[in-house]
Amino acid sequence: MSDKPPADDGRLLLGLWHATMDASAMQAAAELARLLSLDLYALFVEDEALLTMAALPFAREIRLATGTWSKLSTEDIEAQMHVAALRAQRLVDEAARATGIASAFEIVRGDPATSIATVCRESDILVVAAHAARGIPNAGPTLPREAAEASARTILLLPERPARRHGGIVAIPADASDPALDTAIALAEATGEDLIVLLAAGAGPDAARDTAARARGGGLAAQRITTRAVRGKAADDWLDAMAGLRERLIVIGGGSPLADAAPRLAAARRVPVLLTRV
Repeated sequence: MSDKPPADDGRLLLGLWHATMDASAMQAAAELARLLSLDLYALFVEDEALLTMAALPFAREIRLATGTWSKLSTEDIEAQMHVAALRAQRLVDEAARATGIASAFEIVRGDPATSIATVCRESDILVVAAHAARGIPNAGPTLPREAAEASARTILLLPERPARRHGGIVAIPADASDPALDTAIALAEATGEDLIVLLAAGAGPDAARDTAARARGGGLAAQRITTRAVRGKAADDWLDAMAGLRERLIVIGGGSPLADAAPRLAAARRVPVLLTRV
């Protein structure tokens, strides 16, 4: 039940285990892979720690139907993992077919964070659940932020049940020379959507002019480019600047003052956030 990962360097790397992501989030990931000309590579990790815990003589679980405790069974845990893997593979296959991208699905056993970090290449875009990056425990497609940042140069923070599949591309670059701006421009061009660039407080008129000029140089018509100044430096100020927008994706440069707040932004706006760190 394992395929070889795609041979090309460019991949959207999706870590899955136990509870898998919902169909809408999977579809959002696949659509971004298509827009960026990436293959979708899903790695399902059978969490060895769960199996080790189930084998302990004192490990118990409560059965909600009867309210009684019973011994954990490694066979039951393995069966649940198998069912979760089948569901995950079905979702990956369906999303890949719907978007017309190449995909691969592989199953390994071990520690989820270590397994993902081992296969992750610098050129991969690593998918991380937004709630996991905020440190909220969850058994879904999560990866500790530290492991993610040690593995990939670009991270896709994916919220549960994204709010929409169409809308503008919001860019939050560190400055007008930030490569994240080029990524946002390319995505706006590929999707036919408008580009909205949020500029940090105090950036000045030159930043807005240079940013718009760069977007026009990337092929976007002037009427499809909007710049907005953010009044303050707190995350709430950036959220206020997005009031009224119906964006489908946010692209943040690693040097942006909002980079550390990216998980909160993904959860609050319920759209994927692409965090570039080069």
